[in-house]
Amino acid sequence: MADAFDNGLGDPNLTTILIGPRGCGKTALLTCIADEAQRHGWVSVRTAAAPGMLDDIVQRSFEAPARIVSPRSRKHLTGISVAQLVELEWAVDPASEANWRTRMNALFAELGTAVEAIGRYAYLMQLVGHCAWTYSGESPEITASHAADGVVQAGMEFRDGVLRSTYREMSKGDRAFAAAMLPERDGSRLADVARRMGKATNYAATYKARLLALGAIGESDEGVLDFAIPMLREYLAERLSA
Repeated sequence: MADAFDNGLGDPNLTTILIGPRGCGKTALLTCIADEAQRHGWVSVRTAAAPGMLDDIVQRSFEAPARIVSPRSRKHLTGISVAQLVELEWAVDPASEANWRTRMNALFAELGTAVEAIGRYAYLMQLVGHCAWTYSGESPEITASHAADGVVQAGMEFRDGVLRSTYREMSKGDRAFAAAMLPERDGSRLADVARRMGKATNYAATYKARLLALGAIGESDEGVLDFAIPMLREYLAERLSA
């Protein structure tokens, strides 16, 4: 993006869409990009689209990939159809355990517990770290006990915040689709989800798209669907069986 700001109009990266599940760092990255733009002499404006508008635009872009890649007259291309689509990867991977041990001088005697609880989810990493730090109080180091208490507290806050709000945003059809994903812990195919729902594949695809836009589920390059938010599977199993 810094190169694009220097290059000016015509650089395709000036129109970029960031996609990814909740908590993967989209807003934080946008803030960094906005600051970088200002350093390069651009005017930075922070704004929000009308509810649902961007989801609809992005979904239509995904449903018509030919519009993005096929050569056409410039007058037939809209800004959204030529935008760079960037899918953010998880901010945390298993190698982070070694990084944390180095940076924290192994103050987490049982850091593996904290890393496992994070589930490669950036926001949860922040939350677990904050809670563990809070529990450490005036202690000169973060102990295993502080880490364990931090994991428990972070889990409760994550449940009451992210998981509950995600569930509330899901429609009845969304929840039916999610319920049909629960039996397969290694991921589901759309056709199998539709079969368990007792619906046609094109009907189920509507709710797949909605849940992808919501950030509740993700899809691999092989078309395998799975829950994208840590603990969401367990939370949904509990709520949907109540």
